[in-house]
Amino acid sequence: MLFTDAVARAIAAGTVTTVYRRWRVARVSPGTTIHSSAGVIRVDAVEEIEPDELTEESARAAGEGSLARLRASFHGSATDPLFRIQVSYAGADPRDDLSRDTDLGQGDRENLSSALDRLDTRADSPWTRTVLRHIAAHEGRRAADIAAQVDEPDLARMKRRIRSLKNLGLTHSLTVGYRISPRGRAFLDTEGTVE
Repeated sequence: MLFTDAVARAIAAGTVTTVYRRWRVARVSPGTTIHSSAGVIRVDAVEEIEPDELTEESARAAGEGSLARLRASFHGSATDPLFRIQVSYAGADPRDDLSRDTDLGQGDRENLSSALDRLDTRADSPWTRTVLRHIAAHEGRRAADIAAQVDEPDLARMKRRIRSLKNLGLTHSLTVGYRISPRGRAFLDTEGTVE
């Protein structure tokens, strides 16, 4: 489940407490946490509703100015069920603090190296350090550009791979593209692999 930057910020501020999605089946459940540009968002409740249950108050809770604007914001097939999803701000994204931590002791370096090795082992060929080096050398490149540079034909897989590096605190997402985090730079420096 994705949120625009504006919606994520509104959820963090508490001005949006409900979002609506048209899905064939519910894609989230209560307790799910979602990393967003504004921090971690928690799903508090999910229920399938009929479109005629929507009110002007529903629109306000979703950050829309009117019921008509709320209805116009729905994506997906009109035949798909409509889900009301109650959301709340769960706090800052812990990956942000992690990504700023450049004090890498030997244990930290070994743990990161082992984590990257595991990601490489699960793939058809090693990719982690190549992608990290590429992001370090080319700040702001989009996943599609990175995929083309490292000969990865599957864009969705490249995005998942970059997300796994972000989960380790090694990269940051920009409005467009990615950059190496201070932690990622420190790790590459210890490996002697910065371009």
